[in-house]
Amino acid sequence: MKHSYWLLLGGIVCGGVLLLAQDDQVEMGTVKGSRVNVRARPLGTAEICCQMNKGDSVEILEHRLVQTLGTNTEEWVRIVLPEKATVWVQSSFVDQDGKVTSKLNGRAGPGLVWPVLCSFAKGDHVSTRTNELDWVGVVPPRTASAWISGHFVTGQVVEIHTAPVAKPE
Repeated sequence: MKHSYWLLLGGIVCGGVLLLAQDDQVEMGTVKGSRVNVRARPLGTAEICCQMNKGDSVEILEHRLVQTLGTNTEEWVRIVLPEKATVWVQSSFVDQDGKVTSKLNGRAGPGLVWPVLCSFAKGDHVSTRTNELDWVGVVPPRTASAWISGHFVTGQVVEIHTAPVAKPE
């Protein structure tokens, strides 16, 4: 994924307002198989976070070649974790209103042995889906990521152009 963050539009200053725009390239993918596992790590035996179906869209963050048995390599693709997945956090760090009370990790399952998929800062808000003992399953934030086998996803770079934004000088 490539980003060209705030680009100055011709260096124009109009009436004390500086015009800026964000121009991003995002790689989007389409899932090619049915019931494709999204995993916590780029490994065929890693923890399953959720499943995707043929035609589902994913935002691709990274491509990685991983060595398997012998000299074989397999492509894995890191994606933004789909909203249908669940991220687990310790319930003692989330108040009744869903506000995070201390920095904490979002994990692939309800326990400290599960891999970390994202982090939450103090003050972040989480939407609770389920409870299990001392853990809360929440909707994943956009910062959560997981892996899908490259065999099951096609990718295409997409240009995203946002409208100019006025920013006071």
